[in-house]
Amino acid sequence: MLFWVLDSCSPFSWCWWPGSCMVASQRLTMQFCFASLHNLTVLNTNRQDATLDVIKYSDGSKLLEGYKLNANVFDKKTATFVKDPSAKGGTEDLVQNKTDKLQPDVVFLHDDILFMAARGPKPVSAVKAENYFKNAHPGVMALKINKTTCQPAADQSEAFILTTMERSPEITSDVHSLWRVKNGDKNEIWVVDQAGTGSVQTYFVYSECAAVGVEADQIHADPPAASP
Repeated sequence: MLFWVLDSCSPFSWCWWPGSCMVASQRLTMQFCFASLHNLTVLNTNRQDATLDVIKYSDGSKLLEGYKLNANVFDKKTATFVKDPSAKGGTEDLVQNKTDKLQPDVVFLHDDILFMAARGPKPVSAVKAENYFKNAHPGVMALKINKTTCQPAADQSEAFILTTMERSPEITSDVHSLWRVKNGDKNEIWVVDQAGTGSVQTYFVYSECAAVGVEADQIHADPPAASP
């Protein structure tokens, strides 16, 4: 049985039970794929370097490791941006360069197409500055999968890039998630652009998160609120 442990601040582990665990140096997103040759496999995308791994579910062996999504597919695809004239945008302009357009996040496999949320050039969360892709194209990118092997198809003519319309109020578009949504009799892929709110706020409330076994009278007061 496969299970995984995810922490946005530490390495990602995937484990087979009974068996052992492997640790990746970057955060990952996964989908299951049924291959006629290998039965159940796991499609694993690595956000930090935009690569794909294909793992055999039954024993954890790697059928494919480190497939370069940009170099093999998306560097060869043309993509442009459309910007809403009323949008202020951010200090990080969207760049029209040809390489390293994809920094993947949440993925969804529908039939033989792997849809991938594509982060922006200045991610709002979960990506450290040293791992930004300056030419990232926020939106959706789609990879053709060979369902016999659950590996990327040799012919990627059906792969495509669909960028967001840049209309974030203050910061640059940053698509963090996507999923399939049933709309009547149609299947649609919906995305979440987390730059839409224009800000991310963090609140620290110490008194509401007491550790197990800590009595109320041992909890110190909250720190003073920051001045506006």
